[in-house]
Amino acid sequence: MRGRIATRLATAALLHAPAAAQSGPILERVRPIDPWAGELLPDGWRSSPTMRALIDTLESSDLIVQVEAQKTRAAFRGRLRFMTAVQDCRYVRVSVKVPGRREDVLAALAHEPQHAVEMAEAPDVRGEQQAEALLRRIGWEWKPTVFETETALTIEERVRLEVMRSR
Repeated sequence: MRGRIATRLATAALLHAPAAAQSGPILERVRPIDPWAGELLPDGWRSSPTMRALIDTLESSDLIVQVEAQKTRAAFRGRLRFMTAVQDCRYVRVSVKVPGRREDVLAALAHEPQHAVEMAEAPDVRGEQQAEALLRRIGWEWKPTVFETETALTIEERVRLEVMRSR
């Protein structure tokens, strides 16, 4: 599964011409739900081919991804929560911590949607318990109900480097 995700992301990133990076994304399934997230998504789209590939993958999935920026002192950089499933689509919410250094916030904004991609590729995930079981199967639980995957960590670092180079 990891190889398939990485191949898809790499292919999509290569297919995006620099001119496409200048315009913002047309989002139907990846939805900012606050003004800060509404600024972060286009910034990540312009700055990172990997972020563009993630968004494209999610836009062609059955997920609706709500993206929010949270002003918090909490230790988390980002998180993904499974919200609900209806007949033909599933809803997840991505939260990223703000404020922070641009490259760190955008890296977290890529990390969490990578988890959404992992769920998009598992159509049997229709609830929170199934989402947790998937993340245990493809990754690990490092704190109670806090999961991680190697792919998401790799994507996070890749996007951080792409954003720093885009300046």
